[in-house]
Amino acid sequence: MDVYNAIDELIADGKAEGKAIGLELGQKRVNELILLLARAGRTQDLILAAGDREYQEKLFEEFGI
Repeated sequence: MDVYNAIDELIADGKAEGKAIGLELGQKRVNELILLLARAGRTQDLILAAGDREYQEKLFEEFGI
């Protein structure tokens, strides 16, 4: 394996690891929002957030997530 292939492989590995970390953090963020909305009895907001990404972002902002 030459140096360029090694570098390409390292870059690909780094991208895959970054993607996995981002996915995990995103899931934790959504789960936190779900728990907060459920505890607050805001079932309708929970349903709306599941289908509307913009509304979900507003709720993340509201709850400081």
